[in-house]
Amino acid sequence: MKLGLHQKQTTQLKMTKELRQAISLLQYSHQDMIEFIKEQAMENPLLELEGQGGGSDPQEFTVEDYPEASKDWRQSLLEQAKMLSLTSSDYSHLSELIESLDDQGFLPYSDEQLADRFHLKMSKIEPLRHQLKKLEPNGVGCYDFKEFLLFQVQESDHNDEVTKKIIQHHLPEVAAGYLQELADKLAVSVEDVQSSIQYVKTLQPRPLLPLSSSESYIVPDFTLEYNDGSYTVSLNRQGEPSVYITSYNQKVDKEGEEFLKQCFQRATWLIRSIEKRKLTMLKVAQAIIDKQTEYLDAKEKGPFTPLTLKKVAEEVEMHESTVSRTVADKYVKSSYGLFRLDQFFTSSLETNGGDTVSSQYVKELIEQQITQENKRKPLSDQRLADDLRSGYKIEVSRRTVAKYREELKIPSSPKRKLT
Repeated sequence: MKLGLHQKQTTQLKMTKELRQAISLLQYSHQDMIEFIKEQAMENPLLELEGQGGGSDPQEFTVEDYPEASKDWRQSLLEQAKMLSLTSSDYSHLSELIESLDDQGFLPYSDEQLADRFHLKMSKIEPLRHQLKKLEPNGVGCYDFKEFLLFQVQESDHNDEVTKKIIQHHLPEVAAGYLQELADKLAVSVEDVQSSIQYVKTLQPRPLLPLSSSESYIVPDFTLEYNDGSYTVSLNRQGEPSVYITSYNQKVDKEGEEFLKQCFQRATWLIRSIEKRKLTMLKVAQAIIDKQTEYLDAKEKGPFTPLTLKKVAEEVEMHESTVSRTVADKYVKSSYGLFRLDQFFTSSLETNGGDTVSSQYVKELIEQQITQENKRKPLSDQRLADDLRSGYKIEVSRRTVAKYREELKIPSSPKRKLT
């Protein structure tokens, strides 16, 4: 065996500070971007800010209306995640889950959507959510109100089966005041039911509770307009200053010259990155909107077109991770409401004819069928699946129908039956 020196050439992408910052800009919300620009201007004597940007009526999007605390809780979760004993891969995925949380602290996606979104096995989702729910505030990462109530019960000294069953299956009966009927179903006394209900009323409804109505205000990142038969996305520029490079006329020594040279490079990079961010965001957002015009034409009541990160990435010729960062926690304001940009991503099911329909559309059909059913003979999950197959040519299993029904928070057929 001979020992010696050998030269080997490899190609490696070095993640510089500038590159990391350029990538992070895509994740910034409208208000985060304004704050970032202001911070850069304070640190760089060659940067000059001018004006408050263009856009809509100043009364509609004002910086002061935006809740400063709304970004602090997410940053706090990311900092807590760094303290956990996680692999770099698990930390990365946990960070993505944190970025995907809505403003109430819930994850607005199913297991399947999260697995598809982050290219994970289904078995990895629940352990990651378990880690997330243990962070402060406890319970962030629950899917909905019901799961969050159950989480609080399981973490408390009041962890009894009656309370959990009431939350899981009988909240409509509680709301209707059917306490005796509920006591009979659970084979307990009315007093036990009342005790459980009183405890449930002390629980928080969601992980994140705004301190005031103004703190729940969301500044949109995009505006959507309809003109001449088409939808056009534009960036919200309200409150965002224009950035310029200014001259520095004071005399400096050699060390000062080097500092100003670095400042000029950072200022040039910032201006280029801001423009690149704008172009990327508009390209991605417009591509998404163009795929969902049928839904928009019906004023958010039409069927979603099946759409994934991969499809959009191929359309705009970008990496999936770039698209994911671009849509994360971004909001679009239209003439009929405010919506999250990533809500347009939805999985698909096949029809008998080989076409695809979105899972959201199937959920709407299930909800419609149940609304119109005979309440004395409610439709079973298997009957719903059969009707979808025969009436709409949609291939769907009984198990999938049950899952969609539960996501819609609709009880099973025995619990919907009127006697």
